[in-house]
This record gives sequence, structure tokens and C-alpha cells, in this order.
Amino acid sequence: MIVDDNPDFLEVTRISLRKLGYTIISAMSGSEAVGILEAGDRKIDLVLLDMIMKGLSGAETFKELRELKPDLPIILCTGYSHDTVAEKLITAGARDFIQKPFKLKVLTAKIRRIFA
Repeated sequence: MIVDDNPDFLEVTRISLRKLGYTIISAMSGSEAVGILEAGDRKIDLVLLDMIMKGLSGAETFKELRELKPDLPIILCTGYSHDTVAEKLITAGARDFIQKPFKLKVLTAKIRRIFA
């Protein structure tokens, strides 16, 4: 699942990952992502989570997703610098961090490492 409140980023990333064979669920907010996971009607193996969003922040969304599914791999991403919040979330169990803008091959390498 990709969680980002930027519709252009969401669409480009979704299309790119689908071309590589991934099934993508997208959410435009943290609340929507939590609702999707709570519904439980879709299999979610990994989340690419934007850190800066309106409504639930990336950190708040991370916490709620992990409460619902503690072993859910989450990759944090942001267009801002890697900060102490991201460091805390990595310590709390986020699997990785990627800085926007990123190359698709860098993201796919991170995803493959998680599932290796």
C-alpha cells in the first residue's frame, strides 16, 4: 500500500510499481490507510508511508498501522530531510527510509531486501 496525500506522487508510484508486477493499494491519507487495514479485506504486505501529510501525520499513521498489524513492513518516505521523527520510527520498527524524489530502482531494491 502507498500512503501519500500528493495525488501526482501516488499515481506515478502506483503505475510504476504495477508495471513491475506489484499489486498496489493506494490511500490519500493516514486515516484512509488505517481504514483499509482495519477492514481486513485486502492483503497488505508492505506500506510505503509519507511522513508529512494533512490529518494523521506519518508518525501517527505508523503507530496506528503497527497496532493493527505489528509485523507489517513499513518504508518511510519524505521530500524533507531525514529527521529525528524518522529515526524514532526506524527504532520503533519501520523497515527502511527513502528520500523523495527517488529512483524506482532504489525503491524496488528496498522492497526486495524486505522480502528476501
